[in-house]
Amino acid sequence: MKYLFLAALIPLLSCSDILHEITLENNFIAEVSNSYRLNNDLLFRIDRVEDSRCPTLVKCIQAGDATVFLSIDKPIVVDTTFTTVENKIVINSYSFELIDVSPYPETPGNIKQDEYRITMVVRK
Repeated sequence: MKYLFLAALIPLLSCSDILHEITLENNFIAEVSNSYRLNNDLLFRIDRVEDSRCPTLVKCIQAGDATVFLSIDKPIVVDTTFTTVENKIVINSYSFELIDVSPYPETPGNIKQDEYRITMVVRK
């Protein structure tokens, strides 16, 4: 019975997010479903990416953009977004700048959420 309980617990542990420490003014690469902390002052999570950028192997009328969804838990609780077009947001004296979302789509189709890498920086 003990082993059955542990076997049932393993998938739950593997689905939980990871908390990463970041520093002000330094670019970092974030991943979907992970949380990030700056000292004890700022805590946020990357929830998902919605990607409408025109694939490189397709001719499009518009370039499109990628939208990154954030949940900020500290110093205030707020859900927000920023995009590859509107790439800066300010929340309670913290400035978030989106530098890059990769990979860039080559063909139409879905990029899995766990494949995205979001390069960003936080300033105060």
